[in-house]
Amino acid sequence: MMPEEFKAHLDFGLEFMKEKVKETGKMMWLSDGTLAGAVDEEGIKWVIEDWTPRAIAAGIKYVGFVITENEWVNLAAEEYRETAKEGMTTGYFKDVESVKKWFREITR
Repeated sequence: MMPEEFKAHLDFGLEFMKEKVKETGKMMWLSDGTLAGAVDEEGIKWVIEDWTPRAIAAGIKYVGFVITENEWVNLAAEEYRETAKEGMTTGYFKDVESVKKWFREITR
């Protein structure tokens, strides 16, 4: 995915989540690394400095990452975790079902 496509994808998802929070009152983000390609340094910086503050302001408190065998995707997720902002908790899991289970547990 090209950098602008990556940003557009995350922005679209955030706008969608803003609408859903009106219905559910809860917002969690699941990032499935098994479907992702490598994210360049500019993209990671944008997620950390631009997207994440907007996501927190919108009410996303939890982000669950499905890690993959692609070390470049995992490096991006690790860099994100190390610089995540206050107000957001991240978790790392082997599959989507594990993330969903975590989401269910933290919202009880």
